[in-house]
Amino acid sequence: MNIAKVQLNRLKRLIQAHDFSEAQDLLQNLKTQTPSDPALLGFEIEIQMARGDLKQAMDLAKKATHLHAESPHLLLICGKAAYRNRDYKQAQTWLESSFALYPNWQNQYWLGRTLTQLGQFDLALDYLTSVLVKAPFAAIDLAWLYQRMKKPEKALAVLESFLNQQPDDERALKMKLALESQLASPEELEQEVEALAAWGEKVPVEWLISRMENLVSARDRKAVLELLDQHQEALSKEATQLGWIFYHGDLLDLALDQFLKQDHPRLTYHPLLGAMERCARACDRVDQLVAWYKLFLKTFPNIHGRIKNLTKTSGK
Repeated sequence: MNIAKVQLNRLKRLIQAHDFSEAQDLLQNLKTQTPSDPALLGFEIEIQMARGDLKQAMDLAKKATHLHAESPHLLLICGKAAYRNRDYKQAQTWLESSFALYPNWQNQYWLGRTLTQLGQFDLALDYLTSVLVKAPFAAIDLAWLYQRMKKPEKALAVLESFLNQQPDDERALKMKLALESQLASPEELEQEVEALAAWGEKVPVEWLISRMENLVSARDRKAVLELLDQHQEALSKEATQLGWIFYHGDLLDLALDQFLKQDHPRLTYHPLLGAMERCARACDRVDQLVAWYKLFLKTFPNIHGRIKNLTKTSGK
């Protein structure tokens, strides 16, 4: 029996189970035995990603690629870390290096996802379609790519084919509902939502989101407020998405209302911070945003400077 392989498999299981304390202890023990093993650097990056410490994961990835530029698996992990950090250009570089050293479905899959984010749709399409046999779940990413390409009918066809094999996949089911609601005319969607509500049936949240987008596009503020009021519970978990819908529809007060309802905001995401601050200034609610920011200072120390700037520019 290969003891080292057994320990690495155990480390992998600990990370998957989010038992980070024990995983870290085992990793340190393995590093004393083989300190230069690139696989261990890869596991260290994966621990940080699983913990949600994406900055630390990215710092380790940069170090790893300098030390072990010849390891395709380590480059794959580094590419995933860059992807998670939304540094898609860097992700592309590392994933392409991994692919050049050892082509396999994993680096092709992650390249497909990365190129989708970079808007290189044709190349992304090649990669994602090529891995469907070995990675059927890539159908969800392929459907998202078709959505980005403004081909919703193709996206729906991909999802329906996937759901024939995996009928209980929640992500695919949600995407299918969202696509069906987008393909319906505003009138058809309004009738479906109102009919289900009248019968006391649960209205799929994807339909509500599409209905909300239609109302915002029509600049029907009264109907927007009515829909929010009628479906408070169903929409309560969609604060971030609603916030962006209202923001892009220039309903800045409603956008800020939704952004401030986020339970787990991504306060390292600069577009979100900028959007919230624009809303707060436009609606004379800077003090409210500052107070909300302060609730998350311990977790996101990066917003300390933003609090100072907001307080300074508000004159208080």
